[in-house]
Amino acid sequence: EETIYVLRFEPYKLAEIHGITSSKATQISEEFNKEWELWQIVIFLQKYGIGATNANRVYKELGITAIDKIKEEKKAKQEHLYCIAQLSYLSKTDIQTQE
Repeated sequence: EETIYVLRFEPYKLAEIHGITSSKATQISEEFNKEWELWQIVIFLQKYGIGATNANRVYKELGITAIDKIKEEKKAKQEHLYCIAQLSYLSKTDIQTQE
């Protein structure tokens, strides 16, 4: 866990290793973070039966905020379905009271 933290947030510590320059440490960190975000999306989408290849497409399309965008879209759809259910219920209630 500490290694991941250093790779993600403290790349300057990598430069303390003999042979790794400051610019190389930054490059390593940037590449790691890019891959880290992709794997977070892969893990998230596996719950929905979406494999790594398609998760990579999602990542390319939506970027590092893909999970947040998917969650927002899911929430919006749930709210939309709730409204439809409420309207359906109200319509049935109105029909029954008119009879």
